[in-house]
Amino acid sequence: MTVTAPLPNRGAISRAAAALGRLPSGTLALGCRYLSSVAGRVEEMTDCPLDATPATVEAHLVRPLLLVDDWPDPTDPLPVGDGAVHADLIDDDREALARLRATFEWATDPERLAAEAQAWRLPVTPYRPLPSGSASPRSAPPRARSATDQRFVAPPAARPTAERRPLADRLVVDLSALWAAPLTTSLLTGLGTRVIKIDPDCRPDGFRDHPALYDHLNGAKEIVDLDLRSDDGRRAFESLVAGADLVVDSFSRRVMPNLGYDQKGLRKLNPSLSTLSIVAFPAGTPEADWVSYGPGVHATSGLGAEPGGDSEGSIRYRPAPIAYPDALAGLAALAVAVELLSSARPLPHREVSLLGAIGPLVDAKRGERASSGDRGHR
Repeated sequence: MTVTAPLPNRGAISRAAAALGRLPSGTLALGCRYLSSVAGRVEEMTDCPLDATPATVEAHLVRPLLLVDDWPDPTDPLPVGDGAVHADLIDDDREALARLRATFEWATDPERLAAEAQAWRLPVTPYRPLPSGSASPRSAPPRARSATDQRFVAPPAARPTAERRPLADRLVVDLSALWAAPLTTSLLTGLGTRVIKIDPDCRPDGFRDHPALYDHLNGAKEIVDLDLRSDDGRRAFESLVAGADLVVDSFSRRVMPNLGYDQKGLRKLNPSLSTLSIVAFPAGTPEADWVSYGPGVHATSGLGAEPGGDSEGSIRYRPAPIAYPDALAGLAALAVAVELLSSARPLPHREVSLLGAIGPLVDAKRGERASSGDRGHR
């Protein structure tokens, strides 16, 4: 099944172009790097190339703006004491955060407020300055030429025929929602992979509220309604896992173990299974169990903080123009998924974090600051 998205109108293209112009330097080039790495591996297995052009990557980076006319504007930083936090909140969450701020005297500390909010499972993260230290030599992404003609409306790449699809005999069970991991599994369908998406009506993918965007990311998948908290849902899910090659999830780290389906549990159901998780923050960090989305990861990375303001040494906080860490993580995870699916044997569990996916941008920014002699933003 080929999913054809509606062509964006002029207003959508204008908003998307403006968002691209406000992304951190090197974002497009990094996306091209991630997608090109997959294209090279795919070309080793088939003569049908994967489209990794700058125009395609641009479209991946701003897809919600292209497909949803009323996509919300970025959420402004929430001032807290001398700093700020990013909060991706719905109505009930806003009330909970307001109670939290009113309850504790230390709620003027952005770091402590975010940590306590996370204990309440609220997706709140602190705006932080760039981390100190020298940048890695590998950090600066290569430059990629922006596509100026036919922006965002380049024709879709030709889909490989059945006999040339490199992953046509593979089955992926997709437990993901929203943007990052669904982008990965959507691109896998273009390589011939059969993807079954678990999307229960009791806890639906949030992008269902935006049908054009949801269909773009999931229209080539088989959608099933399974509640993994029910006996019938668990039996059906375990039957799917028994015949799968890969399970992909985008939950916080607590969810799968709480359901009884951590990596060891899934391997008991299918010893040849591979597993891939897309998470917000890397394992081993204080934020490893935090709930967050792309804009919150942007805030915590330091890319949302710039020197400036009313006084010397002050910092100005800028929200992400779009949840670009989700798109970059989805492209980075595609390379991992292809590796797992093309291996002759199951590989250890793999993770891709949103913060890790934008790590080269953070390193590059640190390098720019160091070379310019900026010492006031640490």
